[in-house]
Amino acid sequence: MEGNLPRDPVCGLEIHPDDVDSWVEYGGTQYFFCCPECRRAFEESPEEYLAREAPKPGEKHSEETGTRHTRHQARI
Repeated sequence: MEGNLPRDPVCGLEIHPDDVDSWVEYGGTQYFFCCPECRRAFEESPEEYLAREAPKPGEKHSEETGTRHTRHQARI
C-alpha cells in the first residue's frame, strides 16, 4: 500500500489508515490526520484545505502549521 496512502490534508503527511487515531468524515469522504491539531485545523476550515494542494513529503510546513508538528517532523 506504500505510495498510495492517504495524506493529511493539512500538512501532507502520508497516513496509514490502520495506524491513525484522528480522522473525520466530510462531504461523504473520510480524511485522516497525523495528529489532533491537524484535525482541528481542518474542522475549522475544511474548504480551505480541500481547495489547496496538500504539501508534498519533505516540503516545509507553513509557519501556521509548523509549530504544531515538532513531534513528527522527522517522519516528513
